[in-house]
Amino acid sequence: MMEYTIDRGGYVSKSCVVPAQNESGYWYIELGGGGHNRPRRIWVNGRAIVRKQGKDGKPEFGIMDRLSFRRTEKGNIVLMPGEHNIVALFAECGYRGTADAVVLPVDGREQAEWLVAGREYWHSGRGALGVSEHLLLLLKEGDRVRVTRTGRLYGAEPEVMFVYQGNELVPVPEDEELEELL
Repeated sequence: MMEYTIDRGGYVSKSCVVPAQNESGYWYIELGGGGHNRPRRIWVNGRAIVRKQGKDGKPEFGIMDRLSFRRTEKGNIVLMPGEHNIVALFAECGYRGTADAVVLPVDGREQAEWLVAGREYWHSGRGALGVSEHLLLLLKEGDRVRVTRTGRLYGAEPEVMFVYQGNELVPVPEDEELEELL
């Protein structure tokens, strides 16, 4: 599973999500947190864990690219092997600002169908230095992701748009004519 981080400058970086294991041996990832805000745990089925051999001989763990999810009666989310593209998105806010990410689906899906889970990330104890957004999204090829940020962005655009192409989140040019030609 991939995580895309959109920083204050509007640039995207891509990394693999690394799961952790609790004392009972169950796998999970955390969304949000920071400051006094507690992160939300998303549980991962053991069959969705990929084990690799690291460079130093120690095992490294990751999560499969194709997943499905299920919500329990108590509201917990469990990721398991499946056929969907589920990605993590961290949209960083400006200094003392907020961030908001919205998916504009190709097929007109509602928010409940593309938003798996979300949590805020506080940059200080109570979020006074900014509140970023950390989401798990179910994306299909061609879906657009619009990230709106407030606060001090130091010259960066407050709204940036990306399109999901396969296993990449690619910035969309602001010029519609240019986009058609590309």
